[in-house]
Amino acid sequence: MLAEAEAIFEPEGAATVEEKLRVAAAEAIGLAGDRRLAPERFEENLLDVPGTQVRLGKYPVTVEEFARFVDDAGYEREEFWVDDNGWSMRTHEGWQTPDDWESQLRTPNRPVVGVSWFEAMAYCRWLSAEHPTRRMRLPTVAEWIAAASPDGRRYPWGDQPDPDDTRANFGRHVNAPTPVGIYPAGKGKHGHADLAGNVWEWSLDVYKGITAKMLRVYGQPRIFCGGCYWDEAGGMAAAERFRFRSFFRHVHGGFRVVSEPASP
Repeated sequence: MLAEAEAIFEPEGAATVEEKLRVAAAEAIGLAGDRRLAPERFEENLLDVPGTQVRLGKYPVTVEEFARFVDDAGYEREEFWVDDNGWSMRTHEGWQTPDDWESQLRTPNRPVVGVSWFEAMAYCRWLSAEHPTRRMRLPTVAEWIAAASPDGRRYPWGDQPDPDDTRANFGRHVNAPTPVGIYPAGKGKHGHADLAGNVWEWSLDVYKGITAKMLRVYGQPRIFCGGCYWDEAGGMAAAERFRFRSFFRHVHGGFRVVSEPASP
């Protein structure tokens, strides 16, 4: 039954199952144990981005994956928070888990949300320690665009004018994040899922269009990519951007990682 249900993660299977049922089936798979997210499939879930030197996560980081960082005392280990004032921010804010964590744990294969830029970076450093031959970090906007719009396409899936419920979680059809990968018709050219909709994704880049006064008051803002389930069709375009302060934990915001070879 599990193997049959996993067909919803492929275009042919998803096309025969309505969105609401795909969501329910994927969440049941998440509770049973989503084999796509097993630790041994780490390398398989990093896909090449031609034209760059990195591999980008096939999916946004999920609750299940982030829970491994939490369970490994990631919030207590200062070495993962050493740069960008992350440790002082974690201490000041008293973060021990992502926002609304107990609720998120009920849907383990959804993207993790309610994490600040600092928490996303700490997770990347922890993941680097787990895989010492790779250096993990957040993608730059240019790297993210190379996956979402490698040939100038308007949407990750091409230039079709509008998404639909086989391509993206958008327009409050579901009104919540959905398990990763249940919109396979919306994959990017190189196989990356959920680049449009579902959750906004933190990038490495600092937003430049801010005054010195605003910077003093609000701190470094970072760029979000990709749109989220709340946005309408226009927000699914690969060029869509948003900005948030680095310490902000947004219910619509998560992240995915990039991997590059570790320095000698």
